[in-house]
Amino acid sequence: MALLIFLFILIASTTNAQFYFGPQAGIGVATLKGTEIEMTNQFAYHGGLMFNIPITHHISIMTGGLYSSKGFKYDYVTQTRTTQANGSGGTDTLLVETGVKADATLGYLDIPIMLTYYLGDQGGFFIQAGPQFSYLLTSSATVTASATYSVVSGTSTAPAPAETTTDLEFNKSDLSLIGGIGYKLPSFLLVYARATTGFMKVIDGDYVADENAGENFTIEVGVGLTLGGK
Repeated sequence: MALLIFLFILIASTTNAQFYFGPQAGIGVATLKGTEIEMTNQFAYHGGLMFNIPITHHISIMTGGLYSSKGFKYDYVTQTRTTQANGSGGTDTLLVETGVKADATLGYLDIPIMLTYYLGDQGGFFIQAGPQFSYLLTSSATVTASATYSVVSGTSTAPAPAETTTDLEFNKSDLSLIGGIGYKLPSFLLVYARATTGFMKVIDGDYVADENAGENFTIEVGVGLTLGGK
């Protein structure tokens, strides 16, 4: 990574386009895609430093280091019927309602490397796309499963409700594709909107089936302060 940045700076030094850097921050929504579970969006935010390394007057590499919060939520109930023997030698029919709730907040170190094209001379409207490498720094997530029983027919007494709590495990790294649009104003300000879609499974371990482990997906808007350029 350090070698790549050095090469980009070396390329930039051979042009008249100006290198700039600065802080950036923004908000958005995050969820998991590629899962059969119906997810609810989670509030997301990010902040860090960006570096715009020009290659020509209209093309640059925008990279940096960001702390990004991501995550997901889901809450669903399923109903099943089952039978059990009763004390009279017959069977009773039970209705079982199973509820599952999850609320996960994940914190990543994101390193995007985006090819950026400006309509102006390293300014004005721009579009960008490229890979993003992420490493999981923090995670907070618990899944609570509950079961409630009721007798549909028969003489048995319904079993007492049951509840279990499970801590989720997550993969430490992620690889994503990030793309977006933005506008760099002449006076030290940049605004942008981006979408990021991951390629690697987020949830690890045996609690969730592999087909429901999901990949990160975020939509974000933000602002940046540009220093060192025009």
